[in-house]
Formats: sequence, C-alpha cells, structure tokens
Amino acid sequence: MWAGYRALCLGAALAALLSSTQNVGAQENAATNTPATANAPLQAPAVGKWEPLVRMDNQLYPSYVLATATLTETAASELLPAIPANERGERNGQLGVEVEVTRPNTTVGVEIRSTRYVKLSSQEFKIEKPGTYRLFPTLEWNYHELRSTRETTPETVTFTVLVDSDEVGSQKRRITVRSLNDCPFGRRLMPGEMSPGSGEALGMPWMFAAYVNEGDPTIDLILKEALATGIINRFVGYQAGRDSVAREVFAIWAALRERKIRYSNTPIPAGFSQSMTSQYVRFMGESLNYQQSNCVDGSALILAVLRKLGIEGSLMLVPGHCLIAVELAPDQPAPPGTVAARDTLRRVIFIETTAIGEEPEEKAFIEGLKLLGGNVPRGVPKKYAQSYRNFVGAIAAGQRNGVRTMMSEFGADVARDNIAYTFIDIGIARRMGIQPVSYLQGETVLPLNAEAKDPPKAVAPSRPADAAGK
Repeated sequence: MWAGYRALCLGAALAALLSSTQNVGAQENAATNTPATANAPLQAPAVGKWEPLVRMDNQLYPSYVLATATLTETAASELLPAIPANERGERNGQLGVEVEVTRPNTTVGVEIRSTRYVKLSSQEFKIEKPGTYRLFPTLEWNYHELRSTRETTPETVTFTVLVDSDEVGSQKRRITVRSLNDCPFGRRLMPGEMSPGSGEALGMPWMFAAYVNEGDPTIDLILKEALATGIINRFVGYQAGRDSVAREVFAIWAALRERKIRYSNTPIPAGFSQSMTSQYVRFMGESLNYQQSNCVDGSALILAVLRKLGIEGSLMLVPGHCLIAVELAPDQPAPPGTVAARDTLRRVIFIETTAIGEEPEEKAFIEGLKLLGGNVPRGVPKKYAQSYRNFVGAIAAGQRNGVRTMMSEFGADVARDNIAYTFIDIGIARRMGIQPVSYLQGETVLPLNAEAKDPPKAVAPSRPADAAGK
C-alpha cells in the first residue's frame, strides 16, 4: 500500500513540476514578448483619402482624345495649362486620381479601366514628400470605340489605388462620353491649373482644326466633280500663281454649290456642362449627304479639300462665327491663336462659307471683285456665272465679317488667349500634333444629283448608349 501511495505522490509531484515548468516558460515568453509588442510604433497608412478625377467636368470627349494623342511637348507647353506642382503623369491626362499621401518615399500605383473606352492601364508614381497629389497614368485607349461614338452615352470607369503593389481601394465612377461630333473649345480650369494666358478658363479654339480632315476619301469625289465643271482642267496649287489658286478655289466652290449645300445652324451638342464650351460639328460626309452645314462645318470641309491640294488656309474665329482665310501664295503663317500684322492679311482672301447657298448681290460682287484684282477670269463656263458672282460676294462678306470687324475692335494684332478672334492655321496645327478626327466607318457619300428619299445610313450602325456659333 505504501508503495502505491509513494507512486501516486511521485506522479502528482511530477505533474506539478511539469505544470510549474510550463507556467514558468509561458511567463518567460510573456515577459519576453510583451515589451516588444508594447514598444512597437504604430505605422500610419501611407495613403489617406483619395477620389477619382475626370478633368473635363466628369465628361470624356473622344474628339479631344483623338486630336491630342500625338500633341508635341512644345505644343503642350503653349496650348495647355502649366503643370501644377502636385500633378504627376500624363500632362494631358483625362482620367486620374487625387490622393493624399501621408508617408515620404511612397510608391503609389494607379489602375484605370472602363467598359468600352479604356483598356486596363496602370502606372506607378514615386512620391517623395507627403501631400495631396493628382496622378494621371498614361491610358491605353480603345481608339476603335472612340471613333465609333455617334451619340452621347454613359460609361462606367473603375479607379484603383495601390501602395507598394498592395491594393488600397477601388471606386467606380459613371461618366458621360460625348459624341465624336462634339468639339470642346473651352473649359474651366481645375484648382491649381494655370492658363497659358490669364483667367480661370482655358481657350481651346485649335480643337476645330481636328475637323479639317484632309485624309477623308470623299475629297477625291469632290475634286473629280470640280474638274467636271470645266472651270479648270487640272490642279496645280501654288505652281501657277495667285490667280490660278483663286480659280481652283472657285472650282471647288462651284462643285459644292452643285450639291445644293445650304446653311443650317445646328451648333448645339446633345450633352451639357457648365464647365465646358463645345459645339456640334458635322463631318464631311454628313454635310454632303444632308446638304447642309453651319459655319464650322462648311469651313472645315472647304479647307480640307484645299489642304489636299497643298493650298494652305486657316479657320478664322470671330465672335459667334467662323470663316476661312485662304493663302493665294505660299507664306509663313502665324502661330495658332494669333493673327499677324496687316501685310500678312493682304496675302490672303477671306471667304464667308455660309454664303455658298445664297443668291449673289451686285454690291457684294463689285466689292469682292476689287479684292481679287478687279478682273473677271476668262473661260468660266456660262453655267457657273452665277456661282462665280456668289463666290466673289462670299469673299466680300468674308472681308467684312472677318478683317474689318477684327481691325475695328483690336487693330492688327490679336492676343493668343482671346478666344473671340483667332486664326487657326491648319498646317501649323498638324505640325504641333493636332490630328484630324473621323468616324471609323463614316457616311457613304451619294453620287452627285442622286435623290435620296430616306436619309442615307452610315456604314456602321450607331452604338447604344454650350455652343459658340453659327
């Protein structure tokens, strides 16, 4: 019995010893770990509040994205706002995020994608100092979709922020995508942005140059019809002198009159924004098929045909209106946004393109003829005598509406940031990287004199889903 009792006591003592040893170990571990945990500094998150940014008032303009995709750095410095100190990434970025960075030397990643227009795009930014930053990654646009947008439509964009490759959060923003026909030519600046000129708004009249499309295949049809008038027998551009250039311009004018194009004031875009100024502009095929154009439509159409021939010209903006200036002799044009001195103005003719469907007036004809040297050109077919009088009258109207109005108010020179009076030289615009825009599959232009009972349909069907002048 005593042996059994001793064994029981020994077992109890051993169990107590083991328990005591384990408790000591636990206490030692606690004594070792607790201070380390207690003394560890609490690290604040590297990123605080953040929100999506859409530069143009929560709207995306396909025409702007396409026209400025190849904008040169020099042009960007002249035409766009100065880069704010807290902005990083693509200078002309349309979609980005504003993020509060709380730690120095933080790597912030931004990912952006949308349903149709933006493929998954990401970029990392090394932020050295804490502060609030605007980050605009270089986006991989779906250019086919941009060129197919015929109607204003909603679009969902997903914005994601990462720190050291770890996702911080994701937000969705529903934006408005405007029609490709909508041309933005002015916007209110974001806080911190500085205009190349002055004030709180940025004038972008150079965007109208994007609707002068010298690559439109319809131009060859117009040139064929101009030759068919018999007014000229070939196109030689500047090779044969001033009078020859004026005659070629008239041949194109006469061919367009044969298509019975009439002035139609439709500048109002379908979308609306209190921060943006935009105008609806028809493309060449639309103007020809529907036999109507406003001041910008008609001016862009004629300049595109002339540029295809190597004849240089400019869009001229006056308050609430647009006309064209055509150089009858090769010259060094003024930079976009400026009008040169009087001697340059004498080397061009100004044409009021909205007059193309009007009946000629005797007074305007006499006035315009003086601007062309006073002589009626020989060999113009009798059929186009009225068209010539109309053409010369349009030159007289262009002189009145453009040069005289401008000179009476401002003199010879016009400030670059004055959106009301602006020369937009198309050749200069192209060299600056402002590209022409067009639908991926545009209007099929009907043959001359073909009567369409129903409006012509576009080759590609429409996808589901402010104004400044005549």
